Amino acid sequence: MKHLFLSCSAGLLLLPVSLLGLGAGLALGGCAGRETLSEGDLKVKLLQRQSRNEGSAAATELPLWFVKPQGDSLVFEKVLRPYKGPSTAIDRLDFAVRELAEGPHGDEAAQGLASELPRGTVLIDVRKKNGGELIVNLSRSFVQGGGIDSFDTRMEQLRRTVASVAGKAKVYLYIEGERLDRTVGEGLEIKQPIN
Repeated sequence: MKHLFLSCSAGLLLLPVSLLGLGAGLALGGCAGRETLSEGDLKVKLLQRQSRNEGSAAATELPLWFVKPQGDSLVFEKVLRPYKGPSTAIDRLDFAVRELAEGPHGDEAAQGLASELPRGTVLIDVRKKNGGELIVNLSRSFVQGGGIDSFDTRMEQLRRTVASVAGKAKVYLYIEGERLDRTVGEGLEIKQPIN
C-alpha cells in the first residue's frame, strides 16, 4: 500500500493513499501550511527534528581552572573539558566542580598543571536555593590543611571555575550542608556568593 506523507505545524502525518478523498480533506483541515513529502524528504525532516531535540545535550567544552608553578609562584591555567550533558546551570556546575575535584588528567599533569584542592575533596551535590541561587556543597576535606595561601588558591580555582560555567546564577559554597562563612583554623572570612 502506498502512503502519503504530509508535514504541518502539528507534525508529520502518514496517510494511506486510499484515504485521499473527502475524509482526508477533513482530517487535514486543521493542518494549515501542509506540504506533501516524498519518503526521502520525510527522512531528512525526521533527522533535522532529531538533531534539534538533541541540541540541548550537545557536546561542548567547560572551563576548569588549575594552577601551574612559575618561578616562586603559581599561575592560574584554564583547561577545557568535553561535556555532553544537559545545558542547565546545575548540571554544568555539577560536572565542572566534580572534574575540578578530581584534579588534572595525566596529560595535563605532565604539562605541569596541579590543583590546590586537597585529595579527598568530594562534591556532595549542587542544588537550587530560593530565587534561583545555587549551592555547591563540598566535603570537609576542601577546608582542611595547607595554610592560608593554599586555601586562597583553592578558593580562587573554585571561584574561576564556577564563574565560567554558572552563567548569571549566584553560587554559594557550603561544606557538608552548612554555608561556609569563615574557615575554622585561620578564621578567614569567605565572601558569598563565591562568584
